[in-house]
Amino acid sequence: MILRNLLLYIRTNTKIFIIFLLVQITIVVAFLSVFNYTVSLVREDKKSQTECRTYTVTLSDNSKMNNKLSVFYREYEQKIRNLFVITENDDGSAVLCEYQYTTGDDGIMIVNGNYFSKKDFESGAKQVLSVFNLDDNAAKNDVIGTQTKINGEEYTVIGTSVESYPVIPYASLTNSDKIRQIRLIMKYDLSTSETSHLTDDLYKNFGDIGIEKPPAYSSKTYSSAISYISVFGIIVVIALLNIAYLYAYIMNKRCREIAILRVCGCSFAETVKRCIAEVVIISLFSYLIALLLHLTVMMPLVIAVTPTQQYDISTTQFILIYLIYLIMEMISFVPVLKKISRISYATLTKE
Repeated sequence: MILRNLLLYIRTNTKIFIIFLLVQITIVVAFLSVFNYTVSLVREDKKSQTECRTYTVTLSDNSKMNNKLSVFYREYEQKIRNLFVITENDDGSAVLCEYQYTTGDDGIMIVNGNYFSKKDFESGAKQVLSVFNLDDNAAKNDVIGTQTKINGEEYTVIGTSVESYPVIPYASLTNSDKIRQIRLIMKYDLSTSETSHLTDDLYKNFGDIGIEKPPAYSSKTYSSAISYISVFGIIVVIALLNIAYLYAYIMNKRCREIAILRVCGCSFAETVKRCIAEVVIISLFSYLIALLLHLTVMMPLVIAVTPTQQYDISTTQFILIYLIYLIMEMISFVPVLKKISRISYATLTKE
């Protein structure tokens, strides 16, 4: 009944409905764009913070590396967020080996495919995350499931990542593989005394080495982000004001319809429920159209500029954005409730 009445109104008021729909789609596209941009900035900042907690250790002695790493890791396990080693492939290229298991979001950022499972990682399965090719279209990076050779061993590609080198589990290395560097990512910024103690322990465990300490982290002022979000914020506010006006306009046009419902015994609460159900249906329809535009128009533009950002918004986040949008719709609808409460038989006799 609700859907039938709504379709009937749309047929008789097509122009106003199209305007109403376009305003709602504008709001959603703005929301998705701002959210997408904000998530990208947060990730960039997290990456910057990670770089400012990363110690690069160049090794001169590769002997008994597994034992040395085990001893060092046990001592600093509570302070280390990630530990990687860099080995040299047969062709002279570098390969990144992840020493400890982390999830993809916490450690390596995955673009396509999957991250290592914990079981495969710990067993040293011959699996590799290849480098995402930034110069080609994402479709040309379809290398998942193919085989590649690393230090003479066959590895299966299970995904692509944003790292500069292929990534493999440390446990998959053989004793003959040469370790060139160790990359330590700490959980927090170390104090001067902690840094000094770490440096001493690195020399003690790994011998004559070169240590590259991280730069000091400086917070960013995202002036461009503030401008970007402000512009879209203004668009959203104007659009919401227009929606509130359109709701009031539409309700004026539907006074007779609602008055008939009230005369036929429909209570104020039931009338409001019917109107809210219509709002939910229209907002969901608008959201799905806006989502389609975002995925087919906005996201390709984002990928063209920054290819690694194509999966910024998850399904859960899409749902969350819809719920926020629906709440704002309901807020815009609140002024209409007063209008509905005044509609009665007297309204019908005036028509």
